[in-house]
Amino acid sequence: MPAPAEQAPLAPPTPLNVKQLNRIQKRRIAREKLQAHLALKRENAKLYGESPPYSSRPQQIQGCMRRPRGPNGRFLTPEECILIQTMNTLALQNSKPPSPPPLFTAKAKL
Repeated sequence: MPAPAEQAPLAPPTPLNVKQLNRIQKRRIAREKLQAHLALKRENAKLYGESPPYSSRPQQIQGCMRRPRGPNGRFLTPEECILIQTMNTLALQNSKPPSPPPLFTAKAKL
């Protein structure tokens, strides 16, 4: 029978005090609980279908999505917003097409 491949000798165990051992045990227990919880979530996701990562968008995201932005992408100040709105309304007023002629004309009775 061939001899197993030579392995590097293991380092001697590091001495630990009681507080360190207790903390290691707590971490192991917490890790086991987390693994069990994640496994349960995975099983539920498989059984009931995938759920979205969050149920509703956070307020912070909604707020910044509503804020108007300038051409370079930065948020506009209130003064800039008012200025742009007035410029847009003036542009719309000046560029209104002439009204089309009426399709039917009323004939006057003589």
